[in-house]
Amino acid sequence: MLGEEILQRQTVKRYRILVKMKIFIVLFLLYKVYLPIYQHPDLMCHGRSFTDFAYGDPWTVGLNLKPDNSWKIVSEIPSSILEPVNRPEEQLLRLLFLNQNHIWIGSIENRFLESPILFRFDLKTNLWEKIPIFTINGSDRIFKVFQDNQNQVWGVTDNPEIVLARFDEEKRMFVGIHHIKIDNIPEKIPIVITAEEDLWIFTYSGAIYRYSYRADKLIIEPQSVKLPLIPSDAVYHSDGYFVIRMSTGLPGNGRITDEELTYFYINQQEMIALDVPDEWPTFLYMQFDSDGTLWFGTTGYVSVTGEWNLIHPNPQNYFSKYYSQGAQPPHLNLISSDGRLWFDKYVDMGYQYEGTAWYDPNSGEGCMFTTYPSHVVEGKDSDLWILVDGNLYTLDISS
Repeated sequence: MLGEEILQRQTVKRYRILVKMKIFIVLFLLYKVYLPIYQHPDLMCHGRSFTDFAYGDPWTVGLNLKPDNSWKIVSEIPSSILEPVNRPEEQLLRLLFLNQNHIWIGSIENRFLESPILFRFDLKTNLWEKIPIFTINGSDRIFKVFQDNQNQVWGVTDNPEIVLARFDEEKRMFVGIHHIKIDNIPEKIPIVITAEEDLWIFTYSGAIYRYSYRADKLIIEPQSVKLPLIPSDAVYHSDGYFVIRMSTGLPGNGRITDEELTYFYINQQEMIALDVPDEWPTFLYMQFDSDGTLWFGTTGYVSVTGEWNLIHPNPQNYFSKYYSQGAQPPHLNLISSDGRLWFDKYVDMGYQYEGTAWYDPNSGEGCMFTTYPSHVVEGKDSDLWILVDGNLYTLDISS
């Protein structure tokens, strides 16, 4: 009897070991099968492959994937800076730009927030400083902050008789510049682009103004041409022209049309529509790279010779899901000095988010390396900066 009992125990033990081995083998096979879905076969991505991030359905909503160890945490935003912002609004904080030794951050661009904030981080002293979002007169609200080619920081206000406000470093406040009234609707933020040493403003009505700021004098030159539609984005090329994207203000079907994109040649005061190929998916934001290639988000690009190159793998699938929550394409927010394109992505432009990713057009590789969306900015020493869960991260790409 004792021998039979021992034999039964050994049999049960062997069975349990066999079951565990089978479970291990099944899990291992599942890992080998499904890993390529989330990672480029030639790239051990920390998070998700760029293809899935840019063109796939959202799956990372609510996940907490931080950047890997190649990104170094420099500082955490103090709670005193964020007050009285609540958690959902904190997710809308943006890295704006790196000016001199300061990284500017804020939630000012969203006019629906109850408590928008603007602040900056000093890279030399590691100190945080809150910046007032109203001009020195206390009545004109700052909706957008940018810097020109001379490292002067500017604010765009809600006052059509001021529009631009210079940041006074001594006063630590924005000082509005009075001028003739332009046809700017206060609740619509005009687009301001730095071109050479001038500032160009594209208003909601389609009017274009050239602002020349010299020796404490502001020269305003209304342009003779007017945009036929509402401007939504613009980029400048050093050959003396803008590429402007416009919106009809009506629901679209997920496709780019000829009427949405136009060249604006400054000297000739002439507009010429881009000849967009048929069935090109829409995009969010465009940029020129160092070679003069014009990138349309994750959709494709126009080469310096004028050739249109589609990189979107499945336009028809995108069109069929255009009205679904996950159809919002990623935002192109930087082309870094090493040639990579950097994107962040939200789900349906709401508080839910997908993450941040890069794409290398030379190799075709890319990676979503965090489930937190962040604008990416680059310093003069090839150092990249991101904001993840209230922390400033940096990455050196010079090597």
